[in-house]
Amino acid sequence: VGSKLKRVVSVPNAQWEFVLFNDSTPNAFALPGGKVGVHTGLFKVVSNDAQLAAVLGHEIGHVNARHSGERLSNAALGSAVGVGIGIILEKKAGVDRGAAQTIGQGAATVRLMSFSSRQELDADRLGAIYMAKANYDPRESVTLWERFAAYKNQTGANRTPTIFSTHPVDSKRSEELNKYM
Repeated sequence: VGSKLKRVVSVPNAQWEFVLFNDSTPNAFALPGGKVGVHTGLFKVVSNDAQLAAVLGHEIGHVNARHSGERLSNAALGSAVGVGIGIILEKKAGVDRGAAQTIGQGAATVRLMSFSSRQELDADRLGAIYMAKANYDPRESVTLWERFAAYKNQTGANRTPTIFSTHPVDSKRSEELNKYM
C-alpha cells in the first residue's frame, strides 16, 4: 500500500520508508523526510487495503504539507504569546504571577490544539486525494473513521475531552470527508 501511494505523491527529497511497530495501540505517525510508522494495533481497526491507504495517505499528507514544521513554529509563537498574556495580566490587571502564567500558557495551548485539529482535517483531505490517485476508493476514508469511532466506543479508548484533543473527533472527520467528496 505504501509503495502505491508514494508513487503518486511528489515530496522533494523524501525517502519514503514504511515501518511496522509491534504496539497494540491503533495508531500511525509520520516524520519529516518520508518516514511513516504504523502500529500493529491499527489492524484492529482497518479492514482492507483502502482503509490502510487512508491512514498512510493521511500521514503522507502531514509530510507533504510540512505540518511538523508548522507545529514547531506555532508552538514557539504560542509560547511567546502566552508569556505576553501572563505579563499583561500580572502587570496591568494585578493577577497573581503564577495564575497569570497559567492562564497565558493555557490560552496558547488551546490555540495550538485548534491549529493541530485543522492540520488533521487537511491531512485527511490530502490522504483521500492520494488514495484516489493510487486507485483506492477514497470513500473508504470515511468508513475508516466510522470504524475508529466504533472501536473507541467498544473499548472505551481515547475519552479525552474534545477541548483537550489535538485531533478532531472521528464523527467530525467522517463528516468533513463526506463534504469534501
